Amino acid sequence: MGLGAWWLSTRDRPPPRELTRSGVAEGFTGLAPAAGASVDLAQLRFEWSAVRAADRYLIEVVASTGARVAQWEVDRTTVSSAWPSTAPPPTPGRYLWRVQAMALDRRLVDSRPIPFEVR
Repeated sequence: MGLGAWWLSTRDRPPPRELTRSGVAEGFTGLAPAAGASVDLAQLRFEWSAVRAADRYLIEVVASTGARVAQWEVDRTTVSSAWPSTAPPPTPGRYLWRVQAMALDRRLVDSRPIPFEVR
C-alpha cells in the first residue's frame, strides 16, 4: 500500500528539470526574441513554451544599464505577449528579457536573461 500511495502522489508531477549553476531550473523552449535578435518595435513579441504546472507567467525586460523597463504577468493559457500597453514603449537599444513560470508564490522555471535589440 505504501508504494501505491507514493506512485499516485508522483504520477501527475512534471518531470524533473536540470538545474543551472544558479540553482534555477531551465525548461523553456521556443524563446523569442532569441539571443542576439534585432527586432523592429512594431513587431516586438515575446514567446515561450508552456510549463504544465504554471498558473501564470511573469515577463521582465531590463535595459543594458540594468534598469527594469517593464514587468508584466499573463495567465497560464498564454505563451506569447506583445509589449504591455501599461508600459511606455522601449526606445531603440539593447535589452535583456526573461520569463518565469509561476505557481502560487513559487517560481517553477526561470529562463536565463536573453539579450536582444530593439531597432
